[in-house]
Amino acid sequence: MEPAAEPIAPKKVDANVLAENRTVAALERTMMAWIRTDLSLISFGFTMFKFLEIMDQSSGGGMRQNAPRNLGMALIFLGVGTLIMAMIQFRKAIARITSLSNTKPQISISTTAAAGILLVAFAMLLNMWGVWS
Repeated sequence: MEPAAEPIAPKKVDANVLAENRTVAALERTMMAWIRTDLSLISFGFTMFKFLEIMDQSSGGGMRQNAPRNLGMALIFLGVGTLIMAMIQFRKAIARITSLSNTKPQISISTTAAAGILLVAFAMLLNMWGVWS
């Protein structure tokens, strides 16, 4: 029979490091929630624009001339605006954590995703204005 292996003692982890990691993870989850909400607003705005544009064309033009575009743009601008505010809030919170803990967190994947979504939203707006198609 083999002798029982001695248990490995866990490393001591600083409670402040754990608290910082939990806070950063909570900020990332909040940012991802904003991204989901704003992506829904942006995509719904573009969908409403296309849907109402097709409905207007098939019914013979009973709507105001730019009504589908204006509704879609309003929803897209709402999504873009709140996403930009969420990114600013996230950056300020990370800066506060950095100044208090003297450590720099990893590059945020969620803010990178948010920047990509902003680029797509601006491309949608340019498409709606007829500048880029």
